[in-house]
Amino acid sequence: MRDFALRRLAAAPPVVLAVSFAVFMAMYWLPGDGIRGGRLPATATDAQVAAERARLGLDRPVLERYARWLADALHGDLGHSWTSGRPVTAMLGGALGNTAWLMAATLAVTVPLALGLALWCGLRPGGLVDRAVLAVCALGVAVPGFVVGIGVSLVFAVRLGWFPALSSPDRARPLPAQPALLALPVTVLALGLAGYLVQVVRAQVVTVAAAEYVEAARLRGVRPARLVRRHLLPGLLPVAAQLVALSAIGLVTETVVVENVFTFPGAGSLLRTATADRDMPVVQGIAVVLALVVVVANVLGELCARLLDPAGRGRAAG
Repeated sequence: MRDFALRRLAAAPPVVLAVSFAVFMAMYWLPGDGIRGGRLPATATDAQVAAERARLGLDRPVLERYARWLADALHGDLGHSWTSGRPVTAMLGGALGNTAWLMAATLAVTVPLALGLALWCGLRPGGLVDRAVLAVCALGVAVPGFVVGIGVSLVFAVRLGWFPALSSPDRARPLPAQPALLALPVTVLALGLAGYLVQVVRAQVVTVAAAEYVEAARLRGVRPARLVRRHLLPGLLPVAAQLVALSAIGLVTETVVVENVFTFPGAGSLLRTATADRDMPVVQGIAVVLALVVVVANVLGELCARLLDPAGRGRAAG
């Protein structure tokens, strides 16, 4: 198992390197550099603009700039924000912590709910509840997160007043102590993720429930709860673990969007601001960390799937 994990983690550096280069080039190709009218007043002279570009290294060839950034990053230095002058690592700490809380809350709500619905619907295919759940899941997957976010904000925040429309936490209190701020963002993220998980896991339940050994267990009078625990869950949990891992990149992307809908102070909001300001070090830092999160999530998902699957443990050991 350890060798398997090391082999999978060995693929992380090329992925992160490719992401960092792609993001660096995307920032280079964006129009404008955010200097005149941004870091400097709109009335700044050409000489002042040229001096600022030289200070930031923007007068050097793009590949040389990337090589310098990469060399510093390999030593743990992600640079300083061009806008605020703060270390990028310090800026990322709070934002990524908030995003981590949001994603953890989403997974804590979504995974048990999705597995429960998938089991219920898969054991009763074609029923009224099954059709209703599948319809909601299809909408959750098909409708973009920002549209769902605007909709739930209008209904539950503006019209009913149950939750705040904007998720701006009190910095004097820890985020977990302010659950109302997480309610709407988690709801939006959970709808999309649960829709995907329910559809795939339900199909697996239908397939397994129709297997001969499950039918034989039913004929022997095995109770439904024992049938689920002994015959269905062992085959479903590895699939669910892999699905959650595979959906990591989608969850990260959707989280970035949803944070901006609700002005949640996470990595997504910081990324939007940094991109608008052409703050390359901050954008690069966020991209690298999120790429690492996706890679590690996929590895952990595969490890969990193999640990839950006896056949997978044998393959990993080999």
